[in-house]
This record gives sequence, structure tokens and C-alpha cells, in this order.
Amino acid sequence: MSIPRLELQAAVLGTRLMNTVQEEHSVDISEKVLWTDSKTVLRWIGSTHRRYKQFVGNRVAEVLESSKVSQWSQRAAGRRLRRELSVFQMRLRRELSVFQMRLRRELSVFQMRLRRELSVFQMRLRRELSVFQMRLRRELSVFQMRLRRELNVFQMRLMKRRCPRFSSFSRLVRTTAWVSRFARWCRKQRSEIEEYGLTASECEAAENLLVRQAQLESFPDEMRSAGCGKDVASSSEIRGLAPYVDEHGVLRVYGRVDAALCMPYSARRPVILSHRHSLTDLIVRHFHAQMKHQNVDATIAQIRTRFWVTKMRRVLKEVISSCNECKLQRTRPMPPIMGPLPEDRLEAGGWPFKYTGLDYFGPLLVTVSRHREKRWVALFTCLTTRAIHLELAHDLSTDSCIIAMRNFVCRRGPVHRLRSDNGKNFVGADREAKRFGDVFETERIQSELSSRSIEWDFNCPSNPSEGGVWERMVQCVKRVLRHTLKEVAPRDHVLESFLIEAENVVNSRPLTHLPVDADQEAPLTPNDLLKGAANLPNTPGLDAELPKEGSTRKQWRIARMLRDRFWRRWVLEYLPTLVRREKWCRRTEPIRQGDMVFVCDPALPRREWRKGIVEEVYSGADGVVRRATVRVNDNGLSRTMLRPVSKLAVLDLSEAVLHGVGDVDGRTL
Repeated sequence: MSIPRLELQAAVLGTRLMNTVQEEHSVDISEKVLWTDSKTVLRWIGSTHRRYKQFVGNRVAEVLESSKVSQWSQRAAGRRLRRELSVFQMRLRRELSVFQMRLRRELSVFQMRLRRELSVFQMRLRRELSVFQMRLRRELSVFQMRLRRELNVFQMRLMKRRCPRFSSFSRLVRTTAWVSRFARWCRKQRSEIEEYGLTASECEAAENLLVRQAQLESFPDEMRSAGCGKDVASSSEIRGLAPYVDEHGVLRVYGRVDAALCMPYSARRPVILSHRHSLTDLIVRHFHAQMKHQNVDATIAQIRTRFWVTKMRRVLKEVISSCNECKLQRTRPMPPIMGPLPEDRLEAGGWPFKYTGLDYFGPLLVTVSRHREKRWVALFTCLTTRAIHLELAHDLSTDSCIIAMRNFVCRRGPVHRLRSDNGKNFVGADREAKRFGDVFETERIQSELSSRSIEWDFNCPSNPSEGGVWERMVQCVKRVLRHTLKEVAPRDHVLESFLIEAENVVNSRPLTHLPVDADQEAPLTPNDLLKGAANLPNTPGLDAELPKEGSTRKQWRIARMLRDRFWRRWVLEYLPTLVRREKWCRRTEPIRQGDMVFVCDPALPRREWRKGIVEEVYSGADGVVRRATVRVNDNGLSRTMLRPVSKLAVLDLSEAVLHGVGDVDGRTL
């Protein structure tokens, strides 16, 4: 598209804009003027022949529909625009010159005012600065005097109140050294070496200051006499040490080993300290920790290389008894007083093995064909008569336990209550017996396992003392087997024969004291009830006289008489021997809920004992706490365990130590 056509298109656009303004405006427009820069467009609009091309003709017609030829102009607009532009330029130059003149005048006035105010400010600043410097010097001198006085008071107060403020001797010495350095800095006694950490001389001076103050508080008369070169009073507790004051003002021992040059000066003439002062306690604690919590003699030997403490052994024992680290390493469980015997041990008149205890021991090696296998022995002991019954078990499975119990019940009769340790095979056998008794109501199951009539009680886990009645029998059987079993791996039938012989020997042991006189009655044995008489060395012959046919009732009366005689002697002779407690005779402080405890395990070293929190305690028949549920942290998992009180050691520690021992459900161990 050519330039004239573009100019014509602009004229069309201007015409449309004029029409739009006229239509939208609410004011009546009396005159309309249109301008264009193109003379060609003006001639197209003002031409009369109207023979144009279609593009030009259409747009000229649109322009003339909305405007007249007289409304279009070109030259007048240019002159008016140039005239207005020249007038604007002249006005702009005039106003700019006036602004420049005003700006120069105001700038000169501002500069003069600024110079005048600056000179006044400088004079005032010099005067106020001189006054401030004088006031600062005066206040600084007053502050230095007050600071020196308060530092001296603080040092004295620090000496008197160091025990509750400081937990270690080294920290007290370093704090005193820093305070002394600050005091020297305030006196302008500063050296280049003091730009860094504390030096050995500063720590030594601080230690001498602390020791001197402690000696002034503990031995004021002795310090005064020794400072004047006089002997201390004869009533003084350190008279035998011949004390003197050295060049640092410290009271030392004037001993008799000055010629021993192999010893350091501090060991030949140690510093004297009183056992009553708090600084002595900090020093003893420092050496106790330095010696890694060793015994009393080792720590005293180390302390004597520098200090001579009056009644040192007593002070050190008090420190050791209050040391938290020593409590952690030396705490022991405090078992409660030995509990009363259960009714199973004290009921007379029942049948043998009415109340039975069960335990396993082994393994014992046996030879089967050409290889060796392991066997275990199930020991059943009567809790009342202390008789035993041994059954050979092929393994530690639940089935083997049930078979052993079945054989025992078939030979010895029914069991009213069975007690055992908390072994997995015992728990499984109890579960199987209850399941068979509930599901299969048959005479065969009842005769084999007696699950409906047996009450099975389990001891507390990890508490062998509750099973001492059968643990003792296990030792007796093992002692018999050590003397009778000469082979390493006998045959099964040989081992079974040895077990029967050991059972007979143990059942022949006396329950009461042996008679002193020949006319006294023989001691009571378990075989007296099982066999009607004690064990005889010889078996009866084949030609022994058989009882007559009418003597059955008489033999039955004799058997009942023997039984009654056994129980009468059992009550009169055996029961009194159970009254006395052989150990655990003292009443101890009971464990309470929330106590921090060590779960003691003899099979593990002390550093591997687990720490826990007591959640619940259980009392025995006598009201004494004997069991507790403890929550421990087991490899990041919190779990509870039931343990006897005899396996729990209470941690009687301070709160600061307890916050560093482990976490159990939000509580730190």
C-alpha cells in the first residue's frame, strides 16, 4: 500500500473518530475541523470529477459522508502549531532563567547558613565533648574504685560459697583464675601472654588463693601463729605436723623426710587442709575421679602427694558413699526377708506327691548304636515329704515333658498342684494339657495327663530361689551320679538303672537329726512313707514267709499305723526345723512404683545390665513386695518383664545422673 493511500486511510480513521466523539458527547458541537498533512488527500477530497480507483473512491466517499470539504485544512494547522511551539519555547526559557536565578540565590543563602550553623555546631561539639571527657574520666575512676572493691568482695564471697556453686575442684580453680585475670585487667596490669587461655602459673596462683582462704577459715589461730614464726598451740589438731607458712602464704607440713629427694616438694611438705571445710570435699572428689574410683588406700596415696587432710579416711569414705558413679558400679540388689513357706510345704496327712515340684537337669550323654545322644532327667519332688521321682526325657520338647508327667502320675498317683520354673517346655506342656482337657473329655487323657485335676503354678522368671526345694534335690542327684556313673556315655538302660538307684539313695536321706544314743528312734526319711520303712541294705530272700490269708486286714491296719506314725513324727520333728531362716533375715526397704532399677543378670557383666523403670509391684502372702514389672529399653523397643525383687538393684542417684542413663517411654534412664 502506498503512502497516499495510508494517509487517506488515516483521514478515514479521523472521520470515524470525530463521529464517535460527536455521538458519545452530550454537548452540542458547533464547529468541526479536520487536519491532514497530505496535500494529495486534500485534493482527492476536494476534487469534483470523482473518477478514482475503487480503493480511493470508497474511502473518499466515506469521508465526505461525515464531513465537508471546507472542514479539511492543511497549511493553517502547521502555522498555528509552529507559532504555539515558539511561544512555549520562549516561555520555557524565561521560566528556566528565573528558576536558575532563584536557585543560585537560595543555594548561596543555604551555604552561608550551613557554614554558620556548622561553625556553631563544631564549637558546641567541642565544648560538650570536653565536658563529656571530663565526666567520663571522673565516672571511670569512680567505677574502677567500685569495681576493685566489688571484686574483692566477690572473691571473698566466692571463697565462702564455692561448694554449692561448683561441682569440681578444677572448675573452681579455673573460675578463680579468670576472675583474678579480670581483676588485673581492671588495674591495667595486662600482658601479651594473657590474650590467650589460662596459664599454669595463673591456675597455681588461683589454687594457692583458694587453699589460703580455706586455711584461714579452718585454722585461723594456727595461721596467725605460724605466720609469726611461732609454734601452734598444744591443743591444736595439727600440732604434730609442725605447720609453717611458705612464701605464698600457704600452711604446709614441716615433715621429717626433706632428705628424700626422690619425692617431689609437694609430697615432702604437703598442704594442710581440714576435713570440715567444703574445699576439702571438692579436692577429695577430684582425686577420687582422677584415680578412676579406686579403693580408699589408692586414693589416699595419691592425695598425700599434694595435700595432708585431717581424718582423710573418713572424708574419703563419705565421698565414695555419695559418689553416683560408684553407686552405679557397686549397687547390689537387696532381697526382701525370706518369705513364709507355702501351704504345699506344710500340709500333713496327704498322699505322697500331692504337691509336686518339677525341674529338669542335664544333658547326659548316652550311647545309641554307634553314636551318642543327649538325655535329660525330669525330677519330680514332693514338696511335703521331700521325696523325689526321676524320669528320663529324650529331649526338652513339650511332648517329652507330657510323657514324663504321664509316667510319673501313673507310678505315683494323681497330683493336686504342680510347681515348676518358667521354662518354655513347662509352659508348653501346661498349654497342651489344658487344651486336651478342654477338648477331649476322655478317661484316657485324664489318666495319662490328669489335666483336669492338676493345678500348674509357675515361678517368677529368673528367680531360682523360689525353686530352691527342687534345685537342692537336683544337686543331691548329681552328687550321687558323680560317684556312681563311671562311664562318659552309658547305654539308655544303664543310665535308667543309675537314676533309679540315685532316686532310692536320695529318698533314704534323713529329714531329721541323727540319733545320738542307740536307743533313740531312727531318723525320718521319705522312704518311711513311700515304702513303709527306711531303705534296707539287703533284699528279702525268696523263701521269706508269706502272710497268711487272714492277715490282709491286719497288714492294712499296720500300713495305716505306719503312715500316721510318719506324719506324727513329721509334724513333731521335721516341721520345727523349717522355722529358722537361713538367710535374708533382715527387712529391707521395698521397691516402689517409679523407681529406677538395674535388672541384674549373673550371666552378663555389669556394664551390660539393663536399666528400667518399675511399673507395678506385687506383694506376697505376707504383704512384702517380692515381684515387680519393669519396663526396659530393648534395642530401641520398649517392653515389660516380670522379675523378682532379688534381681532388681535400685539406683539411688541424683537427678542430674538419671537424666543421662537411657530413654524408656519418655523417661530418661
